[in-house]
Amino acid sequence: MVVAREAGLDPRVVDVDSFSVQNMYDTTYVRGQSDETVAILDLGASITSIIIVADGITAFTRDISMGGQQITEEIQKQLNITHEEAEAYKVGGREADLDAVVPHEVEEVIRRVSETIAQEIQRSLNFFLETSSVGVINRILLTGGTAKIPTLARVIGEFTGVPVEIANPFSALQYDPKTYNPDYLNDVAPLAGVAVGLALRRTSER
Repeated sequence: MVVAREAGLDPRVVDVDSFSVQNMYDTTYVRGQSDETVAILDLGASITSIIIVADGITAFTRDISMGGQQITEEIQKQLNITHEEAEAYKVGGREADLDAVVPHEVEEVIRRVSETIAQEIQRSLNFFLETSSVGVINRILLTGGTAKIPTLARVIGEFTGVPVEIANPFSALQYDPKTYNPDYLNDVAPLAGVAVGLALRRTSER
C-alpha cells in the first residue's frame, strides 16, 4: 500500500496472487456449480504456486521455489551462452530471426529441468490427495509466463497423469478485435492470469 501511494497510485483492492488466479478461474472456466477438482499452477520465474480448487473452494495452496529461471540458467550453463541468448532459446528462438535454429541440447536441458519441476509438483499433489477426502484431480490448468514452454506442460502431464491445459484468461471476456489484436492476446494470455483475476475484483468485496 505504501509503495503504491509513493508511486502516486490510490490502491483500492489488494489481493494475494493465488486468490487472484482462482478468481480468474472462477470467472473464466466455471459455469455455475462445479464438482470437479482442478490444480491451477501459476508458473513464474522463480516460484511455482499450486492452488487446488475442489467443489469451487480453495482446498490447498503451496509455493515451490522452482520456475522458468532455473531452465534459463541451466541452458546458459550447458551451452556457455549469455542469459539473453538462453532466454531466447528457452521460448523457441528470437522472433526477429525467423531462421533461428534452436540447438538440440536446449530441448534436452528443458526436459531435464522440467522433470525436476514436475516431480515437485507431483509430490504436492500426492500430499493433497493423501490428506484430503478428494479422490482425484480432474485437470491441471497452467498460467504464468513459464506456462508458455510446451515441453514443461507435456512433462507435467506425463508425470501426473492428469490432463493439462494452458489457461486463457481472455477467453470469456468481450473485447473489440479492432482495438486488441486477438493473436497478441492469445500470445500473452498465460501471463495474464493474476492480472485478470485482480481486475475482476470489486472494491465492495471482502
